[in-house]
Amino acid sequence: MSIARSTTMSRSTASPLQSSKALRDGTTRYGLRLDREFYELVMGNPQLRVLDLHNCNLDTNTIGSIGRAIRDGHSAGLRLESLNLAGNSASDGADVMTLAKGIVKHAGTLQVLDVSNCQITGDGINQIMHAFVANPDVASHTLETFCIQGNPESKVNSFILDMFLKHSMRLQRLNLSSLPSWSKSPILMAETLANCGGFLTSLDISGMALHPSTLDQIISWISSSGFHSMEQFKVEGCGLDGNQFASILEAIGQSRNTKVEIYAGRNLLSDGTDLPDSLVSVLASGDTATSLGLRQTCWSESALRQLFVSLSQNWTLKKLDLSSVSLASNRDPDVETCKLLGQMVSASSSRLGELYLQGEETADLTSRMGRNIWRAFPGIGQSRYLTKLDVRRNRFRDAGAYALAETLRVNQSLTWLSMDENDVTLDGFNAILSAFHQGGTEHVPTSSMYYNSTLCCFEPPVKDIEKQTLVLKEAMLETYKTEQETRFLLSNSTGKDSREWKERLAQIIRTRNLSSEIIARLDRTIRGITAATERNKTAQEAVLRDRERRRDRELDRERERDRESLDIR
Repeated sequence: MSIARSTTMSRSTASPLQSSKALRDGTTRYGLRLDREFYELVMGNPQLRVLDLHNCNLDTNTIGSIGRAIRDGHSAGLRLESLNLAGNSASDGADVMTLAKGIVKHAGTLQVLDVSNCQITGDGINQIMHAFVANPDVASHTLETFCIQGNPESKVNSFILDMFLKHSMRLQRLNLSSLPSWSKSPILMAETLANCGGFLTSLDISGMALHPSTLDQIISWISSSGFHSMEQFKVEGCGLDGNQFASILEAIGQSRNTKVEIYAGRNLLSDGTDLPDSLVSVLASGDTATSLGLRQTCWSESALRQLFVSLSQNWTLKKLDLSSVSLASNRDPDVETCKLLGQMVSASSSRLGELYLQGEETADLTSRMGRNIWRAFPGIGQSRYLTKLDVRRNRFRDAGAYALAETLRVNQSLTWLSMDENDVTLDGFNAILSAFHQGGTEHVPTSSMYYNSTLCCFEPPVKDIEKQTLVLKEAMLETYKTEQETRFLLSNSTGKDSREWKERLAQIIRTRNLSSEIIARLDRTIRGITAATERNKTAQEAVLRDRERRRDRELDRERERDRESLDIR
């Protein structure tokens, strides 16, 4: 690759972007003239191929100046392959038009364009899309990634999008999320999506209200061979009901695309209190996606139970994200619901390999499986396939840590665990550490002969450690204050009072030393867990190397036998 083709300009480019002005007092004031400076910067570097300026707080005038620069620079040899302006301001229609005119010149070379979250209004997105079909010298553009999400004030023309997609023979990633205003329905056409050259791997239409005609086109496309290349499909927050989501899952099953990941959180899947029969049926079948994301979804208690019972019969699902679960009753799921979660994972038909149950806490809402989640841990311990488990931010405290320790002791499939922000103390982490040792540890002995030998990655519980350390240090600070008061009283007392103050002083010092020792033990315990997982990782790598050597030896024997048979002939 030549230097010209690989030249990149990003936010860290060290070029003078400020003009100086000397004041009367001798000081120098720097004023930003980014519109002029960027024009000169781009025009002076015709070898530029990648321009990454995302989240630089550029104003709309500067965006227009960049558009003029890439338009005028084309005649000097500028051939952009990637342009990232995400997170800047392009609120003026004239500046967006200028940017679009610049894009016209590079429609035959641009592979990546990101103008997401740019405050583009009105007809701006349409002008940008039209730029890729307005160049008569470019029959089909080279764009592989097109991101226009997060511009809610834009009114997107469905006809122009369809025309843009018909010229998109190499498009791999298309993000149309958070674009609520469209000219007419259907927004997407099945035939157009299917004709994207067979390269499309990612489509995000989250936050888009799907009219029935648009949904019909999407389902038709999913059922076609044009969906086979898809790896990620996002329909989060689209207002889908349970029956509509069931239709999407059924179409995916018919497509036989086993690698696609479906993200469908923030939809209204339960009708009143229960899941619709169509959704229960398709979830229980094996004809669904292998990866399902349902984060930030609100359920009724009965609907959540139906979900777990249905998925316990599903033999194709490999990855499930139920992070930030919330109930319509605004409370944590009860004990029986959490037990059903464990039964789902341990079911004989289940092949679930990754389970994400991370909670979410905001000033207005707490969304999580909650403190009862540990009731699912015994079932999780019986799983033969689960390798990744994320239970962060559920606040299950030491009771949950004890149950999780027993899960780790008997489970022989988990390789990755994240459990931070659960208010676990030293006792809980000691229980986790004991799961890696036959017979337990000094602090948590056990008669069980089982111990964990598979967990290779334990995400450090940074927040819980910080919280416990802060509480202990604050307690130590209080003992310092009390100690000073006690020493003063001791120095002014005699006889029996003196003995009592001495005993109290000794107790204060012991309390402070105990807090200090707990902090040190907490650090040693976490390091012990990390060391145990590293030991497991090393042992598993050795086993894999041994298997590879045996496989190589067996192949060598087969080749030798083949040569001998040829010699005999």
